[in-house]
Amino acid sequence: MLTIDSNFMRNNYGLKTGLYFFGKAKFNFDKYSITRGVLFAGFNTFNTFEPSKSGNIGVVVININNQTDTIPSPVNYSYTFNVFFFLLGFELAPTAVTSKVSPYFGANLSFNAFNGKLSRTENRVDSVTTSFNDFRIGVNFDAGMEFKINKQFGLALGVKFDLGNLLLRNTNGGIAD
Repeated sequence: MLTIDSNFMRNNYGLKTGLYFFGKAKFNFDKYSITRGVLFAGFNTFNTFEPSKSGNIGVVVININNQTDTIPSPVNYSYTFNVFFFLLGFELAPTAVTSKVSPYFGANLSFNAFNGKLSRTENRVDSVTTSFNDFRIGVNFDAGMEFKINKQFGLALGVKFDLGNLLLRNTNGGIAD
């Protein structure tokens, strides 16, 4: 019997593989492009490739012998989770003036708005849906290599360490927590 843990949203929002779209703009603070302001906007959508999970749950009933019994009941969970974010930051590229390839290091303040929806359908008939949204503020740090194509455009390959959940999170036990 396949069972589903009904607390799967509480542990990690039921997150699975999804899609990530973003754009980043850099504005030079000096004529050598060493110090920059950064604007970053993006969208994450999770559970794109597995938006539901089906299985059985145990339902407690009184059988014909007046005893408590547990029988399997089919259940389907459909869930979505999306994050919209906007970042303001600062970036340092110490060798930007001397070459077409330059390392960069940055720090950003992130503003994150997320929303999700969970639907539970039992016995293919009874359905309950809840949705949630919240706003969080955090920081992230990034570093990488920038390859300049021309004066206005370049390609950046790097890594980002994100702590997007530092401020304004709730701990009152609700599903958005």
